[in-house]
Amino acid sequence: MKFAGEAVNDSQQLSMHSSHSFAGVGRDRLPRAAFWSLSCSRRHRLATRYVDHGHQVSATFYSPEGSAVQLQDTAQLEIQLLDGGKVVSSQKVTRKYIGVVTVVEDSWKVRVLDGVQ
Repeated sequence: MKFAGEAVNDSQQLSMHSSHSFAGVGRDRLPRAAFWSLSCSRRHRLATRYVDHGHQVSATFYSPEGSAVQLQDTAQLEIQLLDGGKVVSSQKVTRKYIGVVTVVEDSWKVRVLDGVQ
């Protein structure tokens, strides 16, 4: 479980989250971008770390039968550039996302997760 203020920059964690929490297009799109960035950075001793400083999530649509929910998320993040494990740059940003989750088997799965302006 990930908590506010905790950094995630681990390909195993990304793999675990993508296989258990994502489905459909959401599952297809996440690993390609994340794993390429991690493997390319490791060769050059550079890394990008995203530190979660909290979210404001609201449900904007709930299907009448209860099988799908559209969510809007405003995330407060800190993006750190590391060189050999040392922070060389840090920037606080606000990012907005829209997601759609659906019931699959006995749990909710992310079907779509996109950044918005």
